[in-house]
Amino acid sequence: MGSSEPYNEEIREIDEQILALVHQRRSMPPKGSFMPSEEQVRIWAEKWNLSEIKIYELVRAMNRPPQRRTYSNFSGELRTVVPLMKQTDNGNFRFHMTHMMQYANWSELHLKVNYEGELDDNVSLNLNLNLDIAGGEAEYTVRRGSGGQSPSGEAAMTFLIEPPLPDELAGLDLLLVPFEPVFQRPVELQVLQEPIKLNG
Repeated sequence: MGSSEPYNEEIREIDEQILALVHQRRSMPPKGSFMPSEEQVRIWAEKWNLSEIKIYELVRAMNRPPQRRTYSNFSGELRTVVPLMKQTDNGNFRFHMTHMMQYANWSELHLKVNYEGELDDNVSLNLNLNLDIAGGEAEYTVRRGSGGQSPSGEAAMTFLIEPPLPDELAGLDLLLVPFEPVFQRPVELQVLQEPIKLNG
């Protein structure tokens, strides 16, 4: 899992400080909210040149209880298919929660997304979305399944959920939340100014 390259000593010291602070934060007694206000997030985003979504994703990750990594076996016989047919509109987007495939130990939730705005040949969808599940007594683990990208205004995606959701979702809130990889460097676009001859 680790790198075979020599570890930068300055980076090692910074990483150790980060890990110490995460440990300190997770050791704090549960008093008050562990999620910053929108105003505080805006201040940090401007101060540290980070997007607000990255800050929310980082804080949300620190708020999750530490769990030992497990490797689930998403296999087995299909128990039933539960039609959902729930639709939500948000701006130019329409979200269809179509159905849920129920297995003995997990659920597969299917979502379709339609972009209702004006389209041209250069539009594509790249859905950086996670699923949060609130309510109920179970602690759910959600992983992105397939999909989420499309060269058109329509896209489909799935979420793999453990333990399986109940066939009736009353009492549960299923929330789509945006995310960005926290430590991914921003993509810099370089444009050629003149043709380059490739064959010498």
